[in-house]
Amino acid sequence: MKIKLEIKPDKKNFLLNIILFLIVINALVSFYLYLSELENQPIICVPNSSCIKVLKSEYSQIYGMSISLLGFIYFIFLFLLTLVAFVNKDFISAGVIFSFLGFIFSIYLIYLQFNVIKDYCVYCLIVDSVTIVIFLLYLITVILVNKI
Repeated sequence: MKIKLEIKPDKKNFLLNIILFLIVINALVSFYLYLSELENQPIICVPNSSCIKVLKSEYSQIYGMSISLLGFIYFIFLFLLTLVAFVNKDFISAGVIFSFLGFIFSIYLIYLQFNVIKDYCVYCLIVDSVTIVIFLLYLITVILVNKI
């Protein structure tokens, strides 16, 4: 018995490829932030932003774990989930659920930066913004899959 795996190029796969690319970007940025925290190295930051203030704030950890590390783990998980979604379209719904959790958390982190910490980290904003885009792309993908 041979199992033949055939993936046809379509809009769903195109969007999943974009999602994978964005997840890799976010994982790399999160890992960079975590390494800088771990090794206590300065971060190259753009003028008028205070990455250090945000990354050293009381909101930069959850139960003693760095949000950067948690983000890196989250993006690795989401990357693997998205790879499986190429083969099994049922996992696209799981991608929507998990990317929605990231979406909500990103909105919360953006709120914290501008309203509580009253400063911002460009890297953090990039990760948060891309996480929101990943959720929106997953929504579009699930709509396309359900039309087929």
